[in-house]
Amino acid sequence: MGRYLGRVRPWLTPVLLLVIAALGLILARKAGVLSFAWLKSNKDALDAVGSVVTLTAVAAGGVLGYYRFFRGRTWTSRADLSLEVNVVDGAPDRLLHSIGLTVANRGTVPIWDPLPIVRVTARFTDGAVAESVVNSWYEPPEFASMKRGSAQVIDSEETAAFFAEHLVDAKAWAVSYAATLTCRSGDVWTVVRTVKNAPPT
Repeated sequence: MGRYLGRVRPWLTPVLLLVIAALGLILARKAGVLSFAWLKSNKDALDAVGSVVTLTAVAAGGVLGYYRFFRGRTWTSRADLSLEVNVVDGAPDRLLHSIGLTVANRGTVPIWDPLPIVRVTARFTDGAVAESVVNSWYEPPEFASMKRGSAQVIDSEETAAFFAEHLVDAKAWAVSYAATLTCRSGDVWTVVRTVKNAPPT
């Protein structure tokens, strides 16, 4: 809802002004202030006012169009997500999955408070499905340089890496990872990867 309001907000003011102008004309007509005789006698003044209104409308439309283009194409959040999963053989009944999520900020604005969440779906040969969530990430020392106060930020053209480990039942034959990154602006990015639940040979 917040993102929708953000998109329509630039158009609210001109639409409301048009509605107010229309209501004002209707009220003036009903009050007898606005009549055909009055319009005929003040034709030259009305032409001048009409020209000013037209010029103002064109200028306002140009400003709004430029704002929409500038805001929509330049000042926007863009990110490329890359997900890598490595399987390590360990205990006899479970395998260790090493999850690496890389986020590259391709936009021109910072990504504030990036929050990665990974939904894991393990599939078994008998058709059973087990789902879990990975939301606990290891923070390397270099994360400290990405923080401004208590907030974490990925600046434009910078890259952040998130790392986590997840244990999977050895009986599962395939595991799907759906990584979602959200941020303070409400933007969402997703990347999906499915791996075989077996260490590389």
